[in-house]
Amino acid sequence: MVKTENKNILKQLLLECKGIEEEIIKHRRALHQMAEVGFELERTYSYVFSALEEIGLTPKRCGKCGIECSIWGDKADKDTKCILLRADMDALPIKEETSLEFKSDSKYMHACGHDMHTAMLLGCAKILYNHRDKLHNNIKLAFQPAEESLMGAKDMIENGVLENPRVDYAFMLHVLTGENIDTGTIIMSKSEVSAPYATMLEIKLEGKGAHGAMPEKGVNPIYPISKIAVAIKELNDSARDITVTLGQINAGETANVVPEIAICKGSLRAMNAERATWAEEHVKSIALRISKEEKVQGSVDFYSSCPCLLNDKELAKNAQKALCQSLGEKHVTLLDSGGGGGSEDFAYISHRVPSLMLAIGAGKKDNGYIYPLHNPKAMFDEKALAYGACAYATLAFM
Repeated sequence: MVKTENKNILKQLLLECKGIEEEIIKHRRALHQMAEVGFELERTYSYVFSALEEIGLTPKRCGKCGIECSIWGDKADKDTKCILLRADMDALPIKEETSLEFKSDSKYMHACGHDMHTAMLLGCAKILYNHRDKLHNNIKLAFQPAEESLMGAKDMIENGVLENPRVDYAFMLHVLTGENIDTGTIIMSKSEVSAPYATMLEIKLEGKGAHGAMPEKGVNPIYPISKIAVAIKELNDSARDITVTLGQINAGETANVVPEIAICKGSLRAMNAERATWAEEHVKSIALRISKEEKVQGSVDFYSSCPCLLNDKELAKNAQKALCQSLGEKHVTLLDSGGGGGSEDFAYISHRVPSLMLAIGAGKKDNGYIYPLHNPKAMFDEKALAYGACAYATLAFM
């Protein structure tokens, strides 16, 4: 619960965040332009590290290229809690197709809005540093790499991000675009599970190469990989909360040669472990059955997985009350269902400490933001940045 003396602070937080809105936008645009992926975040890491130092904080490396930074509350006592606020920093390996002046200068793009998350948390860091004399909690900021590959949170946990001091609660925020949600509106879920289990998958078929004019002398793996792709599509089942998506197929080097190898990669998601096991078994069964029928050697590998993300119901209730005070009730929406189909490796943290995932509108479809997350034309409404920074800061005063 929010301490009585902090209620007045909450009421002024949004105004303060809007007061540094231009600075937050500047951070977002710089990060957007330097988009990098996975653990290879040299420019992004340096930018965020320097921005935290300019505020007056003392950041430190955590793991391969994560950043951890603490803000100690001056009013901390024996009952003090340590609250983790997390933002992810990595982009996606897709080429940007927007007309933004600050579009990515690399072959990668922040099509999932992680540049927005990082800029919001940098804005929050400045606000909290200025209010450290009023903070009853100790705050740990975590800027995480490799969320898209579902490996970054685990790396930071293994390198102590939840210790020294031990984290009591953890929060994350994710932007939404291409939906009919007002910009700046916080979406929370009553559901215990707010993001599904996820795993990446790879199916590899080995045939026999031959001349394109004499295909009967070879075994072409392209045809069975196509059959497998069509069959796997039938596993998608909204009633079972199962989603299997193939996003990449590679085979061959030229048009007149029967290739020896075909590989497809994708992702599998399910809302609980039982359904995930069922889906994985069926993917494997389909792939191996068709491989045998088509006389190719088949293998299936599941890798880079993360569990379901668990919402703490008590945290959700308290966060709703606090956010209504800082943002206003019209900017807070509570849903009965889970948070959607996208997975989040913040889930690893949610299995270690009570946690909460929040979403924020950052581009309403009716206002022209028609492309969804992970689309090369995806755009984000920067008016959401001040609201996101305010939401992060609000959680620090809980």
